[in-house]
Amino acid sequence: MTINQNILDMARAEAKQSDLKRAKISALALDKRMRNIICKAHNAIFMGSKKKFSIHAEEYLLSKLRKPIDDSMIIFIYRATAGGAGCSRPCNKCMKLLIISGIKNICYMDEDNNYTMERIAWNFTYCGFQLPLSIT
Repeated sequence: MTINQNILDMARAEAKQSDLKRAKISALALDKRMRNIICKAHNAIFMGSKKKFSIHAEEYLLSKLRKPIDDSMIIFIYRATAGGAGCSRPCNKCMKLLIISGIKNICYMDEDNNYTMERIAWNFTYCGFQLPLSIT
């Protein structure tokens, strides 16, 4: 899968704004053709009432997103590394937040340095618990 160079440039620029030194990650909400950016965010450190806390790029994006989420929206996650881009699959917590928010499609770089489009949904188990299910 190839990604539009303008989207990659915007994702890279957004990730570089991160306050975190170890992981510079951005999340972009894109239209279904992956050409227009609806909203963007990066992982960051915020000061709470008593201590600092970090927020993942996906969490920050969902808090900034003003447009109603529809099935066609794609969340693109980018991890900036010294050599370019690295694996950027969302962690389990962020994956659950994306699913709960109604996101159906995510795009990220996998462990083999290929961009992967993934359709995500809930999988209901027989005991009544909801677990995320990846539909590829």
